[in-house]
Amino acid sequence: MPPPATADRLFTCAYDAVRRQLLGCWHGPTTEAELYEHYAELMALAETHGNCRFWQLDMVARNWPAPAFGRWFGNEFAPLAHAALRGPLFMAYIVSPAHAAQAGITATQATQHNCATCDVYPFFFDNPTDAQEWLAHQQAHDQGARHQGQP
Repeated sequence: MPPPATADRLFTCAYDAVRRQLLGCWHGPTTEAELYEHYAELMALAETHGNCRFWQLDMVARNWPAPAFGRWFGNEFAPLAHAALRGPLFMAYIVSPAHAAQAGITATQATQHNCATCDVYPFFFDNPTDAQEWLAHQQAHDQGARHQGQP
């Protein structure tokens, strides 16, 4: 689990060496500017840990981002992440019931499509168990593909 939140730290992230995954958690609402910083922090942590490409991100307590952030995420972050991490990035977001409706809107789906063209896959789950199972499946598939010489 990521370290607990503090009064001055509403986003925490850590590397889980056993699962070989990044774990991130927003402990409350955040601004768009803070989100850019948080994703930079995630990228730095991923690069520090062997270009970790499997991220579980808990955004249950976080607000849904503005459309401008979604455009940045799909058009700028996704290509940068793919190039920096040298492979597909799998992101399992744990969302609240209030977020579930947002995850299904056209703008979110367009962002997911843009990301997929860069081999970045943000998926949304309503519980940590399903998110973890999906990431484990992606890791197993990725490891199998790499052993067979596929990128």
